[in-house]
Amino acid sequence: MNEKTEEVDEKVLAANYDGIRGRNPVVTLFDIETTPACGWYFGKGYETNIIEQERDSYIMSFAYKTLGEKTTHAVAMWDFDDYTPGRFFVNDRNVVFALHDLMSKSDIVIAQNGDKFDIRMANSRFLFYGLPPVADLKSVDTLKTARKYFNMSFYSLDHLCRYLKIPRKLDPGSFKTWMLCMDGDEKAQKHMVKYNKWDVSGTLEPVYLRMRGWMKNHPIMNLYTRKLNHCPVCMSSNYMLNGPRLYKTGWKQRVDCKDCGKKWVTELKREDPKIDITLV
Repeated sequence: MNEKTEEVDEKVLAANYDGIRGRNPVVTLFDIETTPACGWYFGKGYETNIIEQERDSYIMSFAYKTLGEKTTHAVAMWDFDDYTPGRFFVNDRNVVFALHDLMSKSDIVIAQNGDKFDIRMANSRFLFYGLPPVADLKSVDTLKTARKYFNMSFYSLDHLCRYLKIPRKLDPGSFKTWMLCMDGDEKAQKHMVKYNKWDVSGTLEPVYLRMRGWMKNHPIMNLYTRKLNHCPVCMSSNYMLNGPRLYKTGWKQRVDCKDCGKKWVTELKREDPKIDITLV
């Protein structure tokens, strides 16, 4: 058989389970909105490239939702009393501290292009304000999953929603929306928060739920719950045995999750398909 599998060390799993009570992992879907960077150039007819950058981008707002809960939250610069409107004021200190606290309390974060943009942008602002790195944080990037497993014309979140017949992203308006938000325009700020929250609850979450059964590198939820006979991705107990399969290490029992579609294998003679040998 040429099927590739992800090996899970039994000794490591056993060490993680001895004497430790299980709990549901804190899984957070999130998305950040940033301001544009600011730079100098000479103008039309001369040098039109940016000659010197005056200010980096910073975090204007972020929206988040705990997987399994109904409420989507948002934190923005203008939510705080010390907020000063203006295009040249860096006002994201409170937003950055709130985001650091959120990520520190999360076991897993989910984002579209999160590994390349959202998490790195957050880390940049943490560094700027002297905050420590977020420890032991695992991430799921829906953009990476789409590019790895599927052949599509585009891999943007909006296109994934269109392809999967999911309600699409809201129209944020033109670049002017971002400028008006920095200027303190309340109408633009309300629209930005609505746009930011919908990116999480209306598009990111349903795309993740459709894709998660395909993710071979998805964090193993059983390491948190200690429920070894549950699906390692969605933690469901609704599964079916799908017959023996021959692997390099011998015959194994394949198990299919009826809820998310995840497939994994276990020892052939076990009564319960425990996720402690091999993941498919």
